[in-house]
Amino acid sequence: MSNYVSASLSDENKAKALELITQLKALFPFGLKFTPEQRKTMTRIDDARLPFTEKALQFGSQEPRIVPPYTDLDELSRDLMLYKSMAQIERELLSLTETIVDTRVAAGTDAYQASLSIYNSAKGAAKNGIPGTQSIVDDLKKLFANQGTNTTKKPETI
Repeated sequence: MSNYVSASLSDENKAKALELITQLKALFPFGLKFTPEQRKTMTRIDDARLPFTEKALQFGSQEPRIVPPYTDLDELSRDLMLYKSMAQIERELLSLTETIVDTRVAAGTDAYQASLSIYNSAKGAAKNGIPGTQSIVDDLKKLFANQGTNTTKKPETI
């Protein structure tokens, strides 16, 4: 049996973390949330496209005649600065999120493996006729049997 993590999170620290997350969210009142479909249709900047975008802004600033009348260079500059500023924050939050997810998975794995050992031990005890253990096995068996059960109906085939 593994023991990936042995720690606890106090109610006070949990409350502090949630408050800090609330404060952090408040720093981004302009934050957007897109649907997966919307994300698919967006032309995105990435590390490969960043130099192109920077150079286009530079050329547009140097040669205003090439800037279409519907393109606002100040807005382009603001958007680019926001993109760059948020990149570092995003990396740090993704790193923290990965740590939180992995720690939660480890704690869940430890707890589930220990629970399985109790269930298996109870089954052995019931098999050997130890009084009171069969009711424990029966109760846990109901829950164990329902794990991973898909409750959604499968589409009917014609």
